[in-house]
Amino acid sequence: MNRIICSLLIFFISVSYVKAQTDFAREFYPLFKKGFELTLEVAEAMPDSLYSFKPQDGAMTFGQQIIHCTYGADGAIDIYVMGNKERQYIEPDASKMSKSEIVEAVKKYSKNSLENMNKLTEEQLPDSINIFGHFKTTKKEAFYFLRDHITNHRGQANLYIRIAGLLTPNWGYFK
Repeated sequence: MNRIICSLLIFFISVSYVKAQTDFAREFYPLFKKGFELTLEVAEAMPDSLYSFKPQDGAMTFGQQIIHCTYGADGAIDIYVMGNKERQYIEPDASKMSKSEIVEAVKKYSKNSLENMNKLTEEQLPDSINIFGHFKTTKKEAFYFLRDHITNHRGQANLYIRIAGLLTPNWGYFK
């Protein structure tokens, strides 16, 4: 009997969660989540000793690429999309972080970004915002921009792994 009650409880909680999501979140969430998962795989593929690697002067280090793309999403969503006036955009200094600290940060920033996306209502998605003071967009469009931003920096970090002579993680949304 307890098993049936627990199963029903879990079912109703998950149904209410799905109903709480906007149509956009239901469609975009799996893609955004997978992008963060792929970034985590890239972060885990590079040895700790090469987190300060960069292919040339003026380029970001591997650790900076990983922190920049994931903190960028978390910070932009929290500050500009969600309107958190208490938070300032201050990117952590990856040069002072170990691989394990960066991997944990990726997990945290991913979780925060996905949770915030699920807090938005359909009525809020078309609201106009000004991201980083540089361009005007809607809250919904900001998620597409941030997905591209993550992909760009993850791709650069992936290339750093290849330049270092290491094997990159298998890419794929379908694995």
